[in-house]
Amino acid sequence: MVELRDVHMQFEEKKVLDGFSLKVEPQERLIIMGQSGSGKSTILRLILGTLRPSSGSIFFKQFEITRLRRRKLQQSSPAHGNGLSILGAAELAQRARQRRVAAGRANG
Repeated sequence: MVELRDVHMQFEEKKVLDGFSLKVEPQERLIIMGQSGSGKSTILRLILGTLRPSSGSIFFKQFEITRLRRRKLQQSSPAHGNGLSILGAAELAQRARQRRVAAGRANG
């Protein structure tokens, strides 16, 4: 289960999330759609623990991850049951994204 409760996220002067709440139960599927800059990636990064919200709470499997330190998240949060930590999965995804962007620049 993943739950975000009254999450606020702001980057400098730009409010990205303002009181956002969401609950996704095990076995549920969710698609988040929106315009560029609307907070889709921010929501994922908050759930993965690579960002901390300005305020609000985020829970993963009944644990409030907004209170856990980065090291604790890496040790205790397997993603998809394969032993890869949530942060490890996020870092792999970020590296893949950076490679795609770099490849696009090289080809463009």
